[in-house]
Amino acid sequence: MEQTNQVLIRGRVGNVRMNTVNERNVCNFSVATNLVRRNGDNTTVEEVTWHSCTVWGNKRLPDLSLIKVGVPIEVKGRLRNNKYTGADGAEHYSTEISVIEFGILNDSEPLTAEASL
Repeated sequence: MEQTNQVLIRGRVGNVRMNTVNERNVCNFSVATNLVRRNGDNTTVEEVTWHSCTVWGNKRLPDLSLIKVGVPIEVKGRLRNNKYTGADGAEHYSTEISVIEFGILNDSEPLTAEASL
């Protein structure tokens, strides 16, 4: 069995932070994905999930300046778990998407998924 670590999300960009590390551009941003479902009493509920993403600039990727708040985006990458020690001395864990490729989508494309549960 081949093992794989891949994720594909489509949503809207939230916060964006651009940095330079060792003369390489890096962009940390969040993406919101939505799921619409019906709960037990048949009312519609919308769930929003925020995903942390990191992309390092290189020649294969589009210009990182295209990543702006509110822009619809498709992100392909792999999940990466991070462990760090906080200011309180406690260990914390986070999961991010290490972006392999991304594309800006048209505003007319629907980004909300309907659950068929």
